[in-house]
Amino acid sequence: MIFDSISNWGEYFKGNKTWEKAFKFIQSLPAGGDVKDGRNEIDGDDIYANVSSYEPLSEADGIFESHRKYIDIQLLLSGCEKLYSCATEELTAKTEYNSEKDFLLFDSPDTPTVEIPIKPGCFAMFYPHDAHKPCIRCCGACAKVKKVVVKIKASLLA
Repeated sequence: MIFDSISNWGEYFKGNKTWEKAFKFIQSLPAGGDVKDGRNEIDGDDIYANVSSYEPLSEADGIFESHRKYIDIQLLLSGCEKLYSCATEELTAKTEYNSEKDFLLFDSPDTPTVEIPIKPGCFAMFYPHDAHKPCIRCCGACAKVKKVVVKIKASLLA
């Protein structure tokens, strides 16, 4: 997992064209979240972005997930939320892996996890071995958020 300011994106994967394409797209996004919800093509199925607007969930309603084929880069255009993360090996699968939608859901762990407060200007990146529980209400606020999840084929950043 990586959590950092978007302004520091160039510190990672120097010279990797896939990484550069992903962040060129991220940097092209307008401030304030004036982007239509839905899928945005960046480089076919190798790199694409899902944009969504929603009200964050309570911590109890959130679910840990992981992906095998894709790495997630998650960032907010507006609002704030918390993400939680831990290694997939620390969790018990709640469902079978869905290869068509590339996700596996997990029961919440009994052990502590990493809590990440995310707001516009930051990004969190999750590898296939990083389970994450996104979309959690931050500080009791329920304001709607606008979120972008850039999906990168994991093999392209290996």
